Amino acid sequence: MIDSRALRLFACCLFWLPSYALAVSSIEIHIGAIRHPAAHVDHVAATLDMDGRWQGSATLRQGDLAQLVQLAQQSSLPVTVSKGDVQGQASFAGTGTDLRQFKLEALLRDIAFSDADGQRAGEKLGGRIALVAQRLGERWQWQGNLNWMQGEAYWQPWYFANGGHTFQAGGWLSSDDVAVEQGELTLAEVGHVIFSGRMALTDKRITSLKARAEGLHAGSTYALLLKPLAIVTDNQKGRDNLSGLNMTWDICRIPELRETVLFMLSADYVEVAFLWGGGDCFIHKGDLVNPGKPVVDYLAG
Repeated sequence: MIDSRALRLFACCLFWLPSYALAVSSIEIHIGAIRHPAAHVDHVAATLDMDGRWQGSATLRQGDLAQLVQLAQQSSLPVTVSKGDVQGQASFAGTGTDLRQFKLEALLRDIAFSDADGQRAGEKLGGRIALVAQRLGERWQWQGNLNWMQGEAYWQPWYFANGGHTFQAGGWLSSDDVAVEQGELTLAEVGHVIFSGRMALTDKRITSLKARAEGLHAGSTYALLLKPLAIVTDNQKGRDNLSGLNMTWDICRIPELRETVLFMLSADYVEVAFLWGGGDCFIHKGDLVNPGKPVVDYLAG
């Protein structure tokens, strides 16, 4: 617990107009510790300048992630977090009543989550997260990274048995859109994807997306990312493992990805699927004398 008088003093200083300040140039506040069932925070410090600018920092010594998510009543997470530990540091700054910038670094451990439909679940997840953001005009400019170090997760239709994946990106956030100006996703044993894009916040619609892959391992890419998207129809069962697949691709609905070329590989079979305007063209390896010519002819229309 913390003395309520100290909290009242802190609040008054944040909103105090320095009309009567004479020789005082700034006010500093230090709080040893704040204890709550959801978190133990210490080393809380804040400085208020007489021109209305303020800055502060705090250390989260121990936090219960499940309780913290519940306290964030505006949270719209598609899953329920049932457990998890979090530690970290945060710093922040602003003017008057407006937050202008903040920095967060956190260590996450033993996280578990799920949803009511069984479409998403995670166990024993752990990693590090860092986020820096600054308000410029009507936008927040941000830079962040996530290092998924351990634990398993299922997010329909994909299953990740282990950690070792990283995500880093930078962009901006407005009241209407969130944008990634430069992002990189690295999946262990698969490769890297460099991308940029924008999503409308009102309907969660992707309005633009550009991506390129680097150093992809074909076998791992198919097993981890592509195979879960495949549906074997009843009249095709018993045929070979790839030609018997009826593939459904949500990315066909994204104009920027309709020209994506997907290579699905197995030990003895290659099928190239061209996604173009919602249509597709399948070319079997045995029919190709010059693998490049059908590609050029198809793209030429």
